[in-house]
Parts: sequence; C-alpha cells; structure tokens
Amino acid sequence: MVGVENEPVQLALVGGRGEYVAGIVAALDDHGRRAAVARFEQPDLLTQEVVCGLDAILWALRPEDWVRVRASVEDTPVVLIAAEPVRGEGPFEHVVCPGEWTRLAGLLTARAAARQVEAVPTDLRDTLLAALLANPAELVVAVDMSGGVQFVNQASQAILGRPPAELIGAPLEPWVHPDDRHLLMAPADPEGAVKELRLQHRDGSWVPLECRCAPFGGTNGGLRVVRARDVTRRRAARQNTALLVSAIEQVGEGIVITGNDGTIQYVNPAFERITGYPRDEAVGRNPRILKSGHEGPELFSQMWQTIAHGEQWQGRLTNRRRDGSHYREEMTISPVRDAAGQISNFISVKRDVTELETLESQLVQAQKMEAVGRLAGGVAHDFNNLLTLLIGHAEFIQMAVPEDNPIRADVDGILAAAKRATGLTRQLLTLSRQEPTQPELVDVNVVVRQVEALLRRTVEEDIELVCRLAADIPPVEIDPSKLEQVVTNLALNARDAMPTGGRLGITTGQTTVGEEATAALPPGRYVEVTVTDTGSGMSEDVLRRVFEPYFTTKPRGKGTGLGLSTAYGLVSQAAGLITCRSEPGHGSVFTVCLPAARRVEGPQGAGPLAAVEAARPAVILLAEDEDSVRLITRRILEHYGHRVHDATSGAGALALLDQLDEPVDLLLTDVVMPGMSGRELAEAFATRHPGIPVLFMSGYTAEIMADRGLMEGFDLLPKPFTAEQLIHRVQAAMRRGPDPAR
Repeated sequence: MVGVENEPVQLALVGGRGEYVAGIVAALDDHGRRAAVARFEQPDLLTQEVVCGLDAILWALRPEDWVRVRASVEDTPVVLIAAEPVRGEGPFEHVVCPGEWTRLAGLLTARAAARQVEAVPTDLRDTLLAALLANPAELVVAVDMSGGVQFVNQASQAILGRPPAELIGAPLEPWVHPDDRHLLMAPADPEGAVKELRLQHRDGSWVPLECRCAPFGGTNGGLRVVRARDVTRRRAARQNTALLVSAIEQVGEGIVITGNDGTIQYVNPAFERITGYPRDEAVGRNPRILKSGHEGPELFSQMWQTIAHGEQWQGRLTNRRRDGSHYREEMTISPVRDAAGQISNFISVKRDVTELETLESQLVQAQKMEAVGRLAGGVAHDFNNLLTLLIGHAEFIQMAVPEDNPIRADVDGILAAAKRATGLTRQLLTLSRQEPTQPELVDVNVVVRQVEALLRRTVEEDIELVCRLAADIPPVEIDPSKLEQVVTNLALNARDAMPTGGRLGITTGQTTVGEEATAALPPGRYVEVTVTDTGSGMSEDVLRRVFEPYFTTKPRGKGTGLGLSTAYGLVSQAAGLITCRSEPGHGSVFTVCLPAARRVEGPQGAGPLAAVEAARPAVILLAEDEDSVRLITRRILEHYGHRVHDATSGAGALALLDQLDEPVDLLLTDVVMPGMSGRELAEAFATRHPGIPVLFMSGYTAEIMADRGLMEGFDLLPKPFTAEQLIHRVQAAMRRGPDPAR
C-alpha cells in the first residue's frame, strides 16, 4: 500500500502547448502528489501498450478526433482540455479549460486515491476501513440530501461529547454554528476541498473542525460524507505562535536568529532600530557586520567555542552601527536544538547598554565621592582641632610681635597657610556634600585674585591669563569657599578648552537688571564675574547640555562632568544665575550674576574686636573634651576680659555649675563629647538656668551634627576658628539671648 501511495500520477498529454506540463506538475505538487506527464503530438501514438497503467489521458485536441483512438484506450479515463465546455454526451468524464490546473489536480488526486484503494485486497480494505472509522481523532458523518445524519462514528463522543445514538437520525444543522451552516449545505465537492466549521459540544462550547465533504453514491444524489478533525489545539498552537512572533517583533531587545554556520536568518525591528541595518540587508549576512574592532579575536574565539559546545554565552562588547557610530551592547547567545538534539540555530538577544554604562560610571563616581566624603568626615574633626590650635597660638604670637619685627612675616605666613588649609577642608567637605553653606559678605575681587594666583601656577605657558577687576563693586553674600570653587571650575574648564594655547580672561563688574528681568534673574543690582576663552567653542547640542551633571566632551578618564554642574548648583544656591555663550571656533563666555548684598558691615575702623573689648566682661562656662583646644579657647576668651570656668565633659560642666558662686552669662560647649553630648548638656543647663544663651562649637561635619540632633536653628561655631571669629560669635550670642532652638 505504501508503494502505491508513493507512486506518481501517470498522465499522457495529447496535443496542447508545452507549458501545460509545468502547470499540471506544479498543481499536483501543491496537492502532495508527484506527477509523470508524457506529451504526445499525434494521437496515433496512443496504443494499448502505451496507455496501460495511466491514471488519465489529457486530451488537448479537437473532441471529434477522439474517435480515431477511442477503441484502443477505452478503459482509461479521459479529461478534455477545451477552450469552452462541450455540450452533449461524450467519452470525456471531465472538461477543464487551460489554466484550471488546480481543479484538474483535484480530479487527478481523487482518481489516484481511488486507484490506491482499489489496489488493496478486499479483506484488507475492510480492515482498514474499520480502523479509519474507529479513529477517535477523526469524526466521520454521513449526511443524506435532507441534512439528516445516517451514520456517525465513535469519535463524536470524544470530539463533541455526544454518543452516535444521539446524532443518528437527527438533523445535523442545529449543531452547526449559524455562521457556518451555509458551508454544510453547499454542494459536495468531489475534490474534497478543506473547510472549517464549528459544531456544538454537549457542554455548549463550539468546537472548530477542519472538514472535507465528498459525495458518496454519485454527485447528484446519495449521501455526503463529512470527515472532520478537531483543530482546537492546532488553532491554539497557531495563536501561540502568532503571539510569540508578535512579542519578538515588539520587544525592546534586538533578536537575531542565525543558522549553525552563523548566517543571519531573522532579525526583529528592535535590531533594526539599534543597529540601523534593515531586515532585508541583514538577512543572509554574518553578524560580523557589527564588529567594531574594539575587541580582539580571542573574545570571538571563546564565544564560538562556548556556543558550539551547546552552552550559553553572555557578555558585553562594542559594536558598530550601519552609520559607523559605535555603541555598547550586552548580548546573550543561546543554541537552539532540533528534534534530534543537534544544534540547528543560534538565537541572540541584544541590548544597547551605552546609556546604562554611562549611568554605571556615574554611580561609581558617586560612590567614590561618598568614600571621599566619609574619609573627609572622619578626619575633619581632628584636623579642624589641630587648625584651631595652630591659628590660636599663631594669633597670640602675632599680637605679641611688632609689625616691624621680621618674625611677624613668618607668623603672618603661618596664619595664611592655616586659613588656606581651612578653606581646603571646607572645599573637600563641600565636594562630599557634607559641609553646610556659610554665607558671609564677600569681596568678589579678593576671591578672583586668589584664584588668579592659583591659576598662574597651573596654566600652561602658552595660555595668556588676563584679569580685569572693576573698582567699587558691592560685596555679595555667599560662602567664600563656594565662590572660589565656582571661579576655579570655570577657569579650569576654559583652560582645558585650549589644549594648544590661547587667551583666558576673568573680569568683574556690576550691572542693574530692570525691565529685562526674568524669573531666574529678578530686578536689582548684580555683581558679574565673566570667564572667557579662545578655545574651540561648542555646538548648540553641547551648549544645551553644558550644565548637566556628568556630561563631558573630554576623553574617558580626563573629566568627571561635575565641574560646570557644581558651579551651576552653587550659583543657584546663592540666588544667582550662570549663563554660557559659545559658537564652534569662537570660544566660550561664561557669566556669573550674583545679587549685590543688601546688608553692609559696620563702620571701618570699629571692627568686631574693638566692639568686644568695649563690652562688659562675661562669665562663660566652657565644656571641651580636647585639652589643647579647651586651653587655647580659654586663653582667647580670658585675653579679651571674660571669666572662664572650663570642664572636660558635660557631666563635669554640670558639676562645676553647681559649685559656682556667680551667675553664668553663656554656655560654650563642644557638640561631640564622651558620655553626655553637648546637646544633652545644653538641655540640662536650660532646666537650671533658663534664658541663658548657648553657643555650640564643633569640628565635625554637618551630617554628623544632624546625627547628634543639632539641626538648623542652633547657634554653631565651626572649627577651626580665629580669635576674632570666636569673640564675635560670643558677643553675638550674648546680644541675641537664649538659644532659639530650645
């Protein structure tokens, strides 16, 4: 039986054009049948020996010419290929027109199937028929011309949940979906065309079936036999496949499927978007079209060894887009095995991680900054205590040595170095986000001169540094270390923009904003600091992002992208505005506008020290656990006429308070001390002597102060401090009265 099934359909074409053969063979191939077609120009060549075993003769000559050979081939079915249907009776079972090869293929396929069945012995045929009817996966229904069910096999129970007895004798139409009933009542197709209709299950659901309806007992009467298979699973599988394809087409990651030789067979739209290669240009090529040259051959060798052994490979590499630009990609390649377990394909999932790696580098940088901050916070206390000692002792020497003494210059140098160290400490803590801003009245020209001195030691000789400072400009209210950082960052940025030399200018001035005021720059007087360079300038795209954190045009490892963003943030904190003008090839101009200070200092010549010396002496309770700092603080206070009672701890200060026979005018205490903290000491002091002011001092950072409960609103003198600062803050605290935070 298998041998008969695999035999080709044997045909003879008499007359007709040569291209008929190709069309007939192709149509039969679509029906799953092989065809062997012998073409005869003359009908006289058809003899009994020639036509023996033919499935059909395709007659493409005039119908009347058939008489000449009819006697020799009368047992072989004949199909007339005619320009139009032939009227009346004749020897032709079917008539088709040229080009109706699909219909002809159906007729010949049915004939070949019948020939296959006829080749099977009768007893075997009965056995096979019984086996087919007993197949639970295929429903067989015989319906008469009125639509009544005459026969149904046992598959009705498995497919429809209905036993055959329920269906036989009843009309089939009520169980057919209303939209599909026209298919059931259509004339039976002798070619057995496939249709899909829905029958109702016993539970009320509709079962999709793939059906073939063929006549039984002639085309004009008898029965119609319907053979149907449940396609629910097939349809679900088809839907799942469509869903999978849709998901792959819409997923954000690039998907590439290659053969086991690496040839690209499929790419999804995300791949097209990431790489710039359209699908029709990528398919058929090798993924090496994306190679950038950044990675060596060792990486790709290891990659192929991994996936060729059936293992998954993951990694990151730099690839090249179609336009030549490079991007970072994270890729996972997995082998795909066929039913035999052999690797047939590879599937690669690609993700553009260029922006992610930028964020990762920013996170690393932030972690470095946090580490610096922790280190700075850890050493700030001890370092600030040392600076307090250094400044205090140097100031006593300065006061004791006449100005014309050569030693005075050395002392002044020590104090200047100590003040610079204080500024460096504050800058380090500012960079680590741990130092609070301490606004004060600042002469912008003084800060610019300090930055100028620094720049003249750091800029290259081929860069001309020019500073023009306007006279009589008002002071601004800002932390001087912050302003110094702003000017320094702008100047260093200008220097880096001129790698081959140029001109770096810093100018100061003042302006008044009136009608041109904006929300960012309200009306009023402003002090301007302008930094210019003659470098390469910036494009509009770069100019729009110039103040973004971590944005830099410098090569990797040459910049953090924090200089300009830090300057922008510091100026904004001071209620100012920073702007930039630049064009490619014409350098850049950065302008800082800071509000002119509304408050002014007291009369010149009557500074804070003079005011303190004229004030009445005060009784001060001092609590400081660091002996050297406590002693220098007491010495400064006593030098300016105050009476000081000191203790090394909070508990010691309370005990000393109980022993004093005079009232205390001020509590001066360190914040962080062993045992009782400065905050706890102040609370206990307030219960015994309410209304007495408290001044805190500390060398720790603002973050640690917050942990100790010392938040905004407390009067805090940061270390290190000068004698002038200490006396000024003590006098201010006494004038203000009790601690407002209590």
